[in-house]
Amino acid sequence: MNKLILLLLLSLTFAPQAIQAQPVEWLTLGQNDYSEGYKTLYRLKLEVPKGVHDAYDIKKGMQVMRFKLTWLPPVTQQSDVHSHFKNLLEATFKSPEDLKFNQITLTRFYTKLPEAQRHDEWLFEYSPQTGTKILIKGKKIHSLIGSEANDALIQAWLHKSPVVTAKLMKRLLKAQK
Repeated sequence: MNKLILLLLLSLTFAPQAIQAQPVEWLTLGQNDYSEGYKTLYRLKLEVPKGVHDAYDIKKGMQVMRFKLTWLPPVTQQSDVHSHFKNLLEATFKSPEDLKFNQITLTRFYTKLPEAQRHDEWLFEYSPQTGTKILIKGKKIHSLIGSEANDALIQAWLHKSPVVTAKLMKRLLKAQK
């Protein structure tokens, strides 16, 4: 009887870990090439876990998603990477006060970003509960924590191009039928 209780307790302890260990299958919802001036910097893909999705939840950052960024130029210097993300994020804050409040978080994020080589893949895995994990070559380099900073990143990529946003919504609506 004691062995049965011990076995039951052990199975309850390790069952959640076994469930979490299952790989997530990601579904690509859309992609877009991002350019600065005459130079195309990277290709960005929006991916979500396979399953039922709500377009509104994705637009508002209320569901797990990830952005897969593939660098296109032969080399993008670290200073150019910092400058791009600084311009991208700081333009999406609602007020100067919000930007000032998040400046330390953003500066830590910028300093973690390395130089990018052609075909480097960076993953920005977002979860409403934990923020955004940034992975480069499968290694976590930083976690962006804070709702305003994460919202700025999501809004910068989802709303920078109305065409991408329209394609995303059209594809989600088709998938839900």
